[in-house]
Amino acid sequence: MYEGNATLGQEAAYSLYEHRRETVAVYRVLAKAVDFDTFVRASLYMRNRLNPQLFVLAFYLAVIHRHDTRNLRLPPVYELQPHLFYRTDLLQRANRLQLRAAENDDSNNNNNVLEYDQARYRRSDDDKLNYLTEDVGWNEYYFYFRCQHPWLLTADDIGSYRYERRGEEYLYRHRHLLARYNLERLANGLGPTESFDYDLEFGPGYQADMSYPNGLPFPARPANIKFSRYQRDDIANTVRYEERLIDAIDSGYANSRLYGRIDLNGAGGLNILGNMIEGNDDSVDRHYYGNVDASMRRVLGFNHNSYEERESHEHPSALEHLPTSLRDPAFYRLYGRIIRLYHRYKENRGPYKPRDLHFPDLEIASVEVGELRTYFDDFETTISHGLVVAAAAPSNNVSEEEGRIKVRQRRLNHEPFGVNVTIRAKKYSRVVVKTFLGPMHDEHGVEMDLATAAKHYYVEIDHYVGTVYKGQNRFYRGDFNNVVADSDSTESYYRKLELADDYLYNLSHEARISGFPARLLLPRGRASLGGRPMRLFVHVAPLLDDEPLYRDSRVFGAGLYDARPAGYPLDRPVLQEDFRAPNMRFVDVLVHHRE
Repeated sequence: MYEGNATLGQEAAYSLYEHRRETVAVYRVLAKAVDFDTFVRASLYMRNRLNPQLFVLAFYLAVIHRHDTRNLRLPPVYELQPHLFYRTDLLQRANRLQLRAAENDDSNNNNNVLEYDQARYRRSDDDKLNYLTEDVGWNEYYFYFRCQHPWLLTADDIGSYRYERRGEEYLYRHRHLLARYNLERLANGLGPTESFDYDLEFGPGYQADMSYPNGLPFPARPANIKFSRYQRDDIANTVRYEERLIDAIDSGYANSRLYGRIDLNGAGGLNILGNMIEGNDDSVDRHYYGNVDASMRRVLGFNHNSYEERESHEHPSALEHLPTSLRDPAFYRLYGRIIRLYHRYKENRGPYKPRDLHFPDLEIASVEVGELRTYFDDFETTISHGLVVAAAAPSNNVSEEEGRIKVRQRRLNHEPFGVNVTIRAKKYSRVVVKTFLGPMHDEHGVEMDLATAAKHYYVEIDHYVGTVYKGQNRFYRGDFNNVVADSDSTESYYRKLELADDYLYNLSHEARISGFPARLLLPRGRASLGGRPMRLFVHVAPLLDDEPLYRDSRVFGAGLYDARPAGYPLDRPVLQEDFRAPNMRFVDVLVHHRE
């Protein structure tokens, strides 16, 4: 794989954002293999000859987008690439343990589980959220989300898994991530993410305390750092692209060298805008509108040495890898800036008319919510196969189980709960029911108005398509849409396969690969003062086109959806008086926390 005239060596620090051409080239070889056997042979050939990080990403992309690999189960990314999920000091300890095991020293057999201490480094208020930002499920979800429709792949590369609303989904899922992060900030007494100005100091510092397999550390960013003169061109390009996007939003038209003026206020306008912002292959003009996402990652990563007299490009920052992006507080400032473009577009569209929100044939008679309680539990990950030191083979001194190196991490979770919704209908119809969760108070304890809360904090926790008949209809939800439980470890999955072979276990195949972690539906509750006050918002509406849209996503699975915009009815500016109607209901809830 080439960049210029040089190959990307196996020891090089790889990044998707810096090595796009190599990634696409490897992906195309694997994705276009004529049959499954050829795909397997090509994968085996490349595995030991290419940069490992490059190969893993290209392989995962190929498995996701090939049809004959639909039933393959991919191992958790954090098992294969622990350097993108865990700190250097922990991996050094893990390598030492693995080395001893390889030398048949059984003195450490009872000490092969390493504790991951999230509170060890507290440099700023942002680090109060390390239990979220360093959660392997939180980061793996983002990895798979961006692998579903990678900006670097063409529509032909993606094939039939291509989603016609990819630009809208790009914006809405990032808006959801940002709102969920802001909810967790509130739970820790912090306000929403701050904006930033290229002419001023950039506030949040970040030290990843992580290293590449070749030993090079991830670049650090000091707090309150000034943008350097070496970033001048990158900043100028980013600002120029942003200004062009704002002009398109405010004028209602995008300019394209191929298609001329394109209406952004019509059907699909938000999808067009999302493609322009991401700079993907469906952008109406990638040259003119650029790739604001990638440009800002490069600028805010500060992977240039501004203390040298000459420019010295360093290795990629945490923002330039999908699994590490969400660890850096700059990510949320970056997307705060991008989501402002989303909100600007929605604000220009104006609030929904009452006729778009109110449906007199439907009434929510009641909403009953079980007790909401969060807690922290332990999660163990096997990382032996992703370490620099090769895993030891089982021996007389060390069994296979004893030789595995694991990491134990404290993670946010919640006790199971359900939501009962009773709907009275005047006639038979197909409906969509959406459930959102938002705060009652800001970081100062002041009650928040609905418009502010809906814009910055409310997250969609469930939506489903159902059928109502004349009279009373009851829907119970204990399993929520688009969320998934934790993945089985590779070892656990193999054990289930063995039991299934012996007819001792009924192994069901999960078609979807990923989803938002079910554990993280609720922000951390409060152990005192009766819990943390929050609001649940439920809205029911008839399907827009009488029949639901069916979508089959390789990453998130198949499902039925309404044709309305993602996030409806809270995606546009909210007028509180319009949200008092029989087909919608707010319910005050308390989120407790178990110490």
